Amino acid sequence: MAGQSTFDEAPPRRPGLSTFNGAAKADDAEFPPDPKTMPSAAEYNALCRLVIAYGKVVPVAIVDVAFTGGAASVQRFVAAGSHVTTASFTVQRTGPGDTDVLWPEDAFPAPVVDADATITEDVDVDRVRVFPRVSPPAGTRGVTVRTRLGAAGVDARFQLRIY
Repeated sequence: MAGQSTFDEAPPRRPGLSTFNGAAKADDAEFPPDPKTMPSAAEYNALCRLVIAYGKVVPVAIVDVAFTGGAASVQRFVAAGSHVTTASFTVQRTGPGDTDVLWPEDAFPAPVVDADATITEDVDVDRVRVFPRVSPPAGTRGVTVRTRLGAAGVDARFQLRIY
């Protein structure tokens, strides 16, 4: 729909050439834009292509997950779609160092690459891995984040990037 972000459409999608009518605007030959005060078609087309390029690689959400008394929760997040809220995410610690993060399958465009995560606190962890949920509950997508020190699971605050 014109006038809104493609991330807010139903279903959400990443921007493409169709978002900008092919990014093929042309200046009027008889009344060209004043280069000091008006944008040109070439400038507009370049900006459209830049937005498309960013839209291909930007995470659709970044979610910070922390632990209090053994329970995981979303501490903060940012998302490309304005309809996404904290309630959009279900976060559950399923064991030491194992955390499931789920979201509605229609909250974001289809993933372009797997999600990734980094540890965001000073804690002894030697690896963090993100595994797509093979069989999430109907209507959801999600990941399991595993944080380890050697073979032992360790709860550690992390930042999840969903692409």
